[in-house]
Amino acid sequence: MTTEVSPFGVALAVLAPDAIKLNLADFTAKYGHAFFVRIAPTDLQPRRPTETRMADASAVPTGSTTMYVLPVVKRRASTLAFISIGRLDGNDIAIADDSVSKFHAFVKEKDGTFLIQDARSRNGTTVNGEPVAQRGEGEPTVLASRVSVRFGVVHTSFLSAGDLMELARRMSG
Repeated sequence: MTTEVSPFGVALAVLAPDAIKLNLADFTAKYGHAFFVRIAPTDLQPRRPTETRMADASAVPTGSTTMYVLPVVKRRASTLAFISIGRLDGNDIAIADDSVSKFHAFVKEKDGTFLIQDARSRNGTTVNGEPVAQRGEGEPTVLASRVSVRFGVVHTSFLSAGDLMELARRMSG
């Protein structure tokens, strides 16, 4: 993948042009086969203040959020047999949140199927609200596209490349 990934991920808007113009094979060659998608505060200031109209007709400023994509891929320097997820930048997928452990969970791909296991994290990992077994204490959980995955208090959705492309196209109008 050639796009730089911040601890929030890549804004969906950055991937949208490729999701629109590339076919599935070219998109997966460039970005990978699977993704975690999360909504987080926008790190850029909005161009103009955003307001919410209250019942009494007063306006209050509100924040802005962005949909971020975290590709489920190994970093080039990684020598691990899995894709690591954690708070530290050295992980394959870095999630900047204090509820995420330094090394929180890991994903393995086997014959096109993605499996997730908790790495004995402090705040746990869940798939569709069900706890994921910790390393050494049970079987990994299969990740199907469109399931909800929580790392600590960080909520994400796991999407296949095809489903991410569809989402990007819908969001682009």
